[in-house]
Amino acid sequence: MLLKHTLFLRNVLIGSIIVVMFFSINLNVKAEQNDIGWLDTTIRTLVTNVDEMKNLKISGFIQAQYMSAARDGMASTLSGNFPDDAHNIFKIRRGRLKLNYTSGIANYVIQFNGTESTFQLLDAYVELKEPYLKTFSLRAGIFKPNIDQELLYGSDLRYCNESARIVQKFFPAEYDVGAQLMIKHPKVPVSLTAGILNGTTIAPENDNRKNFTARLLYDDKFNKEKVRVLVGFATYQGGVYQATPDVYTMQDNVFALDNNPENQGKQGKRNYYVAETTLEFKSPIGKTWFNGEYWFGEQTGSAMSVNSPGSARPTGASYLRPFQSFFGLLAHEIVNTNTALAVKFDYFDPNTKVSGNDIGISEHTGVADITYTTLSCGIIFTPTKHLRFSAWYDIPTNETTQWVTGYTENRKENLFTLRMQVRF
Repeated sequence: MLLKHTLFLRNVLIGSIIVVMFFSINLNVKAEQNDIGWLDTTIRTLVTNVDEMKNLKISGFIQAQYMSAARDGMASTLSGNFPDDAHNIFKIRRGRLKLNYTSGIANYVIQFNGTESTFQLLDAYVELKEPYLKTFSLRAGIFKPNIDQELLYGSDLRYCNESARIVQKFFPAEYDVGAQLMIKHPKVPVSLTAGILNGTTIAPENDNRKNFTARLLYDDKFNKEKVRVLVGFATYQGGVYQATPDVYTMQDNVFALDNNPENQGKQGKRNYYVAETTLEFKSPIGKTWFNGEYWFGEQTGSAMSVNSPGSARPTGASYLRPFQSFFGLLAHEIVNTNTALAVKFDYFDPNTKVSGNDIGISEHTGVADITYTTLSCGIIFTPTKHLRFSAWYDIPTNETTQWVTGYTENRKENLFTLRMQVRF
C-alpha cells in the first residue's frame, strides 16, 4: 500500500513538473515574441526619425580676424569703427548658424548671426515650390532682396572680405522682411524674380509704403561647363519717409529747398537700377572669375548721410541725391594649390551733381556728397572645404575739397585684415 502511494505521488510530481515546464516554455516564447515585436517597432520608429532628420541640414561658419588700420579710432564701412585709442583689434566678424528643413514642396530656413558684441536673427523664411511645372516658387519672411550677386553671394564664399560700399550704404543690414516670387525652370537659363519688401531692413514696418524689387537674370554654362556667363538687370523702387516739409533736391550743382507742408509724411525716392555680369573660365592653370556691376538712380538721405534708413524713421529734412557706382572683382584660383588671388575696384559717387571744391561751398553739401574709390587685393588659401585663410588689403581714396573739414586731403583709411574661417 505504501509503495502504491509513493508511486502515485511520484507520478503527480513528475506531471506537475512537466506542466510547469510547458507553461514556462510557452511564456518564454511569448515573451521573446513580444520582445521581437517591441524591437521591430523601435527600429521602425528610429528609421522613420532618421529619415526625417535627413531633411534637416545644419550649417554655419565662424570668421575670426585681426585688423590693422592706418590710424587710431578710424571709421570704416569695411570694418566698423575702431576704438579711439586703438588701430589694431581682434574680432569675430561673423558667427553664423543656419537650419534648413525640407518637407515636400516646402523649405524652411532660419539663420542666426553672433559676434562678441551682437546676436541677431537673419534669415527666417518659408519657401514653397510648385511641384507640377517646377517653375514657380514663393518665399515669405526675412531674406536678402534679390538685387545682384554682390548682395546675394554668401559671406563665407566670396573672394573679397566685404561687399561693395554702395551695398553697405543702401542695404546696411542686407536682409529685409517681405515676400518674393521667382519664375525659373531648371532647364531654362533665364529667371525672373519680383518681391515686395518693408524697406526697413529687419526692423518692424513703420509706414504703409512697400518697396518693390525685380531682377531678370541669364545664367548659363558652355563648353562642357568650362565657361559660365551671367548677365542681369535689376531695379529697386522704394521710398523713404519724409519727416518734415523740408525737401532738398539738386538743381545744377546746388541743393534747392522745397518746403511745401504737403511734403511731410510723403515718401522720398529710393530708386535703384543695376546692370551686372559674371564671367567664369576653367583652364589648365585654374579658374578665373570676374564680376562687374553698375548702379545708378536716386537716394533720399539726410544732410550728413546717404545711408538707407534702418530701425527708425528719419527725423530731419530730406536730401535727394542722384548717385552712381561701379565695381569689379577679378579672381584666379591657381590649379592644384588651393590658393586664389583677387583684386577689386570699387567706385561710389553719392551725388553726381557736385564734385571737388564745389562740395562744401555749395549750400547744404558736405561729407555725404564725397566720392570714394577703393582698390583692394588679397590672397585666399583653402586647404580643406571647412577651413579658409585670407589676407586682404583695402586702399580707400576719398574725394578732396578745401571747404569740408577733414577732407582737404586723403584721409588715409587703409586697412589690413587677416581672417581665419571655419565652416561646418
